[in-house]
Amino acid sequence: DNPYALNALKVLIDAPVRPVANKDYLFPDFVAEGIVDDEFEGLYRKYAPSCKRVKLHFKPYWTFANREECDMIVWTRD
Repeated sequence: DNPYALNALKVLIDAPVRPVANKDYLFPDFVAEGIVDDEFEGLYRKYAPSCKRVKLHFKPYWTFANREECDMIVWTRD
């Protein structure tokens, strides 16, 4: 559940990942620090975009089918 283009996200490997309680089901969601490209125009570009640090929110894969239509990605950049 992130307001950014999913392919623009990068998880910081050395940042802690913490569980966050979810009111809709028993298992937690997760929050991690990451980076989002400011001007994301697709995976292939000729320059290194500027980026900013953000908090990223992750839900368990199995909860995807029980929600409204939205984008999904299983793997993020490291």
